[in-house]
Amino acid sequence: MGERRDDDPFVNFLFRIEVEDVGEIRCSECSGLSLEVATEEYHEGGENRFTWTLPSQGRPPLLVLKRGIAQGTDLWDWFVQWLEEGTVAPKEGEVHLLSSPEAGSEPLRVWAFTGGFPVKWTGPELQSLSPEVAFETIEIAHRGIRIRE
Repeated sequence: MGERRDDDPFVNFLFRIEVEDVGEIRCSECSGLSLEVATEEYHEGGENRFTWTLPSQGRPPLLVLKRGIAQGTDLWDWFVQWLEEGTVAPKEGEVHLLSSPEAGSEPLRVWAFTGGFPVKWTGPELQSLSPEVAFETIEIAHRGIRIRE
């Protein structure tokens, strides 16, 4: 394998997620790394050729983490805090895109989210005739994502 050039794209299968007070979350999928600005249309009186489109508010989508169920219950514990206590503490977190699978490898890109808290946990679909891995999914609402330098 040759040397990496600066214009080579990064691969998307090497990543980790870290959440304040939860620790590193090992998962097989992470989606929702996007931002969107909602718009409003304004029809100006006397102007019939077009409609103004104006930005109104940012709408970060949910961050969705999916992984095979293992021994740890870190995601479940974070989600069930709201069910048991009636409150959940928003947490800071980061998604790291890594350069290699070795422990301690430097991230190539880091997306940091603020004020994250779990809003949905989905357990596996259990089927006695299917030898597939049992997956759990957690969805995290947050106040926004920024690229950390």
